[in-house]
Amino acid sequence: MKNKFLLLVLSSIILISVMSFQVSAFFPTSHKYITTQSMIQPIESDFYRVCAKYPNLCWSGNILTDVTVVFYYTSGILYSTDHQPPFCSAVLNNVAKIPGGDPERLMACAIGICSHQSQDLGSHSDGGLVSYAIEHSFLVNNIIHTFAEQKVSNYVEKNNPGIKQELDASLVSAYKECQPLLVMTLLGESAYQSAGLDEAKLNAIFDDFISEIVSSKTGYDPSFKNKSFLGTLNSIPFSILGGYIVILLGLFLIIFLLIIKIFRRKAKVRHYIGLIIFLPIFIVLLMLFIGAMQGNAFKTFVFFIKPVSELVPIGNPETYLNKAILNTKQLFLEGETALIGTDASGRGTNPVLDVADSQVMYADYIIFGVLGLALILFIWFLFKKEKIKSSDILNL
Repeated sequence: MKNKFLLLVLSSIILISVMSFQVSAFFPTSHKYITTQSMIQPIESDFYRVCAKYPNLCWSGNILTDVTVVFYYTSGILYSTDHQPPFCSAVLNNVAKIPGGDPERLMACAIGICSHQSQDLGSHSDGGLVSYAIEHSFLVNNIIHTFAEQKVSNYVEKNNPGIKQELDASLVSAYKECQPLLVMTLLGESAYQSAGLDEAKLNAIFDDFISEIVSSKTGYDPSFKNKSFLGTLNSIPFSILGGYIVILLGLFLIIFLLIIKIFRRKAKVRHYIGLIIFLPIFIVLLMLFIGAMQGNAFKTFVFFIKPVSELVPIGNPETYLNKAILNTKQLFLEGETALIGTDASGRGTNPVLDVADSQVMYADYIIFGVLGLALILFIWFLFKKEKIKSSDILNL
């Protein structure tokens, strides 16, 4: 119970950062681990043979699929599009349509894209990681999702030292070869056509996505020298970015006023308490904002949520990892037909996460409504005007 309360408080503090820099689905290290484990035992199939021949391309196609997380909060259909079986079929059909491409190498990219779906089922399907975390933390998907999957990533990295550096090197060496295939397939989807996205915009989003994931320890320049000074902020929807900036400015104003009171020696105990509460929140959000400008939002975000994620109830991480490995092996064996009837997004044809949300939504409305009201009252209490005492008038 204490862990749940602490998790609620901490997640409330960085809720805005979660909404701005979320990476949904298993984290890259988890996907890398699942892919590697799925290929230990050889499988007699074309999917396995091609993926084993070009492992870096297969892996890159897998992780590039999550580029659509940038749309997670603004357009669910744009995110779920490449997490559905028809997208796997479409990307396989487009292999032969890439000008000057090597069909076999591009097939490895396509298989990787399809394998991302098979792996995400371990997190987003019935009995998956996220629904378990929602039901046992009483926090909705939009809050708990990233924390739950970060905890699995913590587990993978702890038991597989060096996996982060390995995945970075693999991704850098191959992602540009897979990118055109994924961009072409996305632009062929009606949802993306309706959204007015074009090739240039999608390519820019891909570059931002890769720059956020890859560690500079590989010798790769994650800042992309041609990128504007706004860094990853270019890929964050303005509706979210605008709200984020407003909150930052609001926190800055509160802190500024509190500091003035302290310097003027008019501060009371409540003003010091207010500074202790609001200053750390402002620093965290400011660091995330600066990180996004430098193309390091994801790395900064993970730095803050990594310890908090250990509080999330998820059960046994091996349960979800093994499920994802089994699903990937099945994909290698059966091909795209293994995905028929599935929904790797958890919010599309089989909205498992939305169903789990409905079970805790009203409780969260009450909890966060109370917290919001308490926050408003506390801010009012900080800056309320002091009553003038008669003794004060006599001393004038």
